Amino acid sequence: MEHNLKQIGNRIFMRRRELGISQKDFANRLNISNNHLSNIERGRAAPSFLLFLDICSELKINTDYIASGTLYADINDEIIQKLKKCSDEYKIIISDIIDAFIK
Repeated sequence: MEHNLKQIGNRIFMRRRELGISQKDFANRLNISNNHLSNIERGRAAPSFLLFLDICSELKINTDYIASGTLYADINDEIIQKLKKCSDEYKIIISDIIDAFIK
C-alpha cells in the first residue's frame, strides 16, 4: 500500500483549519517546530509514528482517515454518501437514532 505524503499532509492541514487551530498553536501542542509541521503539511516530511498518533489525537480524527482518506473503513460507502446528502438537522436526528440502537 502506497501512502502519498502530500495527501497525508493535506488531510492534516485541512482538519487543522477545520478546527480553527493555527499552525503555530498546533506545532506548540505537538512540541515540534512550526517549520517541521509546515513540512509535514506540505508533504515534504513524514511524521514519526508517535508524532502521527499525537497529530490524530489532537485533531480528534481517525488514523485511517489521515493515512488513507478513509473516514470509516468498516462502513458501507453507500451509507456514507447518503449521510453526506442529509441536512445538518437530519444528521443530528440520525445520530440520535444510532445512539438509541447502540444503547
